[in-house]
Amino acid sequence: KIVDRNMEDCSGDMITGLKPYGMRRQYVNKGGKGDLMMLVSDMALREDPYFGHWIQEYALDNEKLKADFGAAFKWITEIGFKPPEEKRGLAKLLFNVRKFKA
Repeated sequence: KIVDRNMEDCSGDMITGLKPYGMRRQYVNKGGKGDLMMLVSDMALREDPYFGHWIQEYALDNEKLKADFGAAFKWITEIGFKPPEEKRGLAKLLFNVRKFKA
């Protein structure tokens, strides 16, 4: 069930709860009185014909999710990322001044 800020929070979570702030909406299981929350964007992915397949597959096999995520993360971190060089001289001074102004 989709809930908004006007509904009663039945989650029992004293820190965050499942009640959205402002005009935001979200889905909550068990007719809006459950303990699991999904954003509207999560539901859109779940209902999508292509992404929905992957969501269902990973929901049923957590080890496959971990293995696939690990392989993708390893690949993306090894494609040649080079961190920027350290700032020196005037550039470093200006950078540090900007940090303290904020």
